[in-house]
Amino acid sequence: ARSHTSPPPPPSPPYACQVRGPLSCDSPTTGNTNGAPNNAGGSSGEHVYTIEMAVGGYVEFDTCGSDYDTYLRLYDGCPEDGGLEVADDDDSSCGYDSFISHFVPAGRTYYLLIEGYSGDEGSYTIATSGCTTWPSPPA
Repeated sequence: ARSHTSPPPPPSPPYACQVRGPLSCDSPTTGNTNGAPNNAGGSSGEHVYTIEMAVGGYVEFDTCGSDYDTYLRLYDGCPEDGGLEVADDDDSSCGYDSFISHFVPAGRTYYLLIEGYSGDEGSYTIATSGCTTWPSPPA
C-alpha cells in the first residue's frame, strides 16, 4: 500500500514580514532582486527594509545608479500583511530609477519595498538621506 501525504497549507495571516534589515540615513544599501520572492507589490522579486526615526522627519530614498528599472513603495506597516502604502515611485530619478521623499513619524516603523517595474530584477543601490526633523508634516 502506498501512503500519500499532502503538503502543509500556506501560513495564515499575519505573515512574518520578510525584512532584509534596517536602512540608515546617509548610508547606501545595496542588493540584488534576481530570483527574490514576490510577496507584495508588483510582479517582480522584491526586498523589504525598515526605517524608524527617534524624532519624526522627512526621509528621501533614491535608487539612482541601480542597473534596472526600479520601483519603490513605502508602507506604514508590513507590506506582506496589509500595511498601508503611503508613497510609491517608478521613474523620478536618473532615468528609470526611483525617488521618494516622505515624512516618517517618530517611533513608527515604516517599510521600504524595492522591486522592478513590470517584472524587472537586478542589482540596486538605495541612498537614504534627508532625515530633516520637523515637528509635524507641513499642511
